[in-house]
Amino acid sequence: MALIRSATESLDSLSQDMQALDDATPGVRKASKLAKRKAIALKHLAYTQMFGADVDKLSLVTTRWHRLLDNVENLNAQYREGQLLYLTASARLHDLSAGNNRPNLCDGGTEAVTLGAMNLEELNSAGINPVPVEAFVINFCPRFFEMTRMSHQLYLLDQGTPGAEICRLDRLDVTARVALHEMTHLPWTLNSNLKKPIDTCGFFECAQNSVKLTTKNQTPQTDDFSISNADSHAWMAIYNYFNSLDKCAGVQYRGPNELEFDCTDAWPSGIGKDKPVRWTWEKYS
Repeated sequence: MALIRSATESLDSLSQDMQALDDATPGVRKASKLAKRKAIALKHLAYTQMFGADVDKLSLVTTRWHRLLDNVENLNAQYREGQLLYLTASARLHDLSAGNNRPNLCDGGTEAVTLGAMNLEELNSAGINPVPVEAFVINFCPRFFEMTRMSHQLYLLDQGTPGAEICRLDRLDVTARVALHEMTHLPWTLNSNLKKPIDTCGFFECAQNSVKLTTKNQTPQTDDFSISNADSHAWMAIYNYFNSLDKCAGVQYRGPNELEFDCTDAWPSGIGKDKPVRWTWEKYS
């Protein structure tokens, strides 16, 4: 919940800043979208990379984060209707809706899977479902238990490990990221990836797809990608959270699209995954 709350509050603050920018712009009704996009890029590094510094969709994205925060543990949430959530751990998981030659969903390094209980072969193979068919299941695969826990990274920081060794996204693919990713799939939270069966995963891959890189002004792809991609939300939360930690202060990114002033930035340098999204553009789109 700390990740979700931190991300939600940061977007609330960003929205307030955009309103203040409107209020401070003399002679016109509102500040230009280009001015706002640049302001977003300078203030919220995580929203910039994962949602393309999208001005038009900031309100929608913020609203959806509030929905996630309010509903993830609320049994009476809208669209939930009392549905239960079961957390399981198994190395074998098969989706009945995938047909006769259904693969094991935990194969190939999969960390976790979210499915309706009625679709799980392991729950229905004996003809008796031990959980309500309308329930949802988040199953954690063996790969999940091999991952670093975020609490361990925070412990290392508390014990004096330099922030430069911990506060970088290539070392923050932690179990909390997976759990948050899976939570966004639930129909009473964000129902993410509803229209496309395959998640796009990884901080770099999510950032690459948050804008049209082939266009001069990097048109945001929030509607077509980020708003419905689970890992875009999970990585935004991780990125934002570690950027906000005092023990990460002074960690900096050096490479293409770095800011012109120093600020705490957990995006990793020198690993061949340079920031895709710029912080300045000639036009809004």
